[in-house]
Amino acid sequence: MAISDVARAPQGDLARSTLSRFAARLLDAMPDGNVVVSPASIAVVLAMLGNGASTTTRTEFEKVLGSPISALNVELNGLSQRLSALQGQKGTVLTFWNAMWLQKGRWEQPFLEAMKRWYGAGVRLADFINDPAGTVTTINSWADLATEGLIPTIVDRSMVTTDTRVVVGNAVHIKGSWATPFMESSTSKEPFRTGSGSRVSVDMMHGMPYLKYLQTGSLTSIALPFRHEDLAFIVALPTSDGPLTLTGLSDLCDVLDAERTELQLALPKFRVEFAQSLKSSLTGLGLVDAWKDGVADFSGITGDRSLFLSFVQHKAVLAVDEKGAEGAAVTAGGASATSMPTLTFSVDRPFLWAIAHVPTRSLVMLGRENDPTTH
Repeated sequence: MAISDVARAPQGDLARSTLSRFAARLLDAMPDGNVVVSPASIAVVLAMLGNGASTTTRTEFEKVLGSPISALNVELNGLSQRLSALQGQKGTVLTFWNAMWLQKGRWEQPFLEAMKRWYGAGVRLADFINDPAGTVTTINSWADLATEGLIPTIVDRSMVTTDTRVVVGNAVHIKGSWATPFMESSTSKEPFRTGSGSRVSVDMMHGMPYLKYLQTGSLTSIALPFRHEDLAFIVALPTSDGPLTLTGLSDLCDVLDAERTELQLALPKFRVEFAQSLKSSLTGLGLVDAWKDGVADFSGITGDRSLFLSFVQHKAVLAVDEKGAEGAAVTAGGASATSMPTLTFSVDRPFLWAIAHVPTRSLVMLGRENDPTTH
């Protein structure tokens, strides 16, 4: 199955991602505990919906994402094509799929053209009115296929109803091997202080002598290279105790520009799953009008104000072990009608992590790990 149903615009010139601030604010808006999200996946779904928004609703999408929709179309188109190009290279698994389901009816042609040009999302007709349950099955089957079974469901009947008229989705699946794997014989049980202050025993991996390393006033970070040099796994430890937050801190991707240094690394194996409705978080970030019946302006989709945003749902999973890392995420949004010298880097307390696309400094996946013993 191809990344998209239709051909899209050329990927354009290489440019650094503009979404770092959005990613930081998004992570900080998540509930306490272990978190894994895909800022890239969520940004794609919001930008797709933003293409159909007008007036103040469009302004709010742009405020939350931090860039004009027109600029994000170009950026996200290039990122998705560059990510997809890594599929199969140096043992890398990487799929980045966009999709759109529409109720049969009249839709604004510029919106459909934008979905085709920038997101490769051709129209998939869905009978929300007469068969919402069947449409739920169709969308979940797409998510299951796109993530190779890691995320078998993303929507349910509480989200997709007879009032739903459009659903857009993005799915990412990434799996890469470390450039230098950890030796399993060096993994041992060691203490880890959780976010609540309790002590747990974790499987701690050891190794990786030369890594990019950066120390700032607020974070100490490393970048573990995957076999494919376009991907890196960033780990960041705060220099002070307290809740793990990213807002206002330096860009996690800054470590990718640092020099390599000799390190004694201790990193826990961990697996984390996360599912969350993003309505509350996105409202807190400034996306307010889009949810309001009669106020939301998605006239770029329908030609009138008959749509409002009814849900944005996100699920993600990540596993890290001696061989590498594997993660997946799916985001779906629906609109309804009315109605230095040798250093020690020991990750033995809560930390932030990210899988970054090195050329564009894009955070494909991002997380907060408070307790590696809980999933």
